[in-house]
Amino acid sequence: MNIDIYNIILIFAVALVLGYAIGWFVSNRIGKNKIANADQQAKKIIEDAEKEAANIKKEKLLEVKDEWFKKKQEFEQEMHTRRGKLQAFEKQLANREDNLERKVELMNKKEKDLQNYKRSLEER
Repeated sequence: MNIDIYNIILIFAVALVLGYAIGWFVSNRIGKNKIANADQQAKKIIEDAEKEAANIKKEKLLEVKDEWFKKKQEFEQEMHTRRGKLQAFEKQLANREDNLERKVELMNKKEKDLQNYKRSLEER
């Protein structure tokens, strides 16, 4: 009977050690699988974040280019308006200059007519 108890205790101890070893092995495998899955998820999250960052960068570049194009068009339109105003002022100045030249010519003609009239009076 003592031998039976020792055998039972020995079998129980061996079973306990084997159970612990199998449990540790299974737990270790599950842990490694969880770590591998976590690494894969982390890589996927990083890839998704990089893609999203690239898309956001492209969108912002397009927005900046669009804004630059709008500002360029506004500037060109303003310059066109200013050139038009400047040309209108130049045309107005040219008209005034022509008017002044005509007035000067008219005054010169009147002065000559007056001198001619004065001479004719003096001759009489």
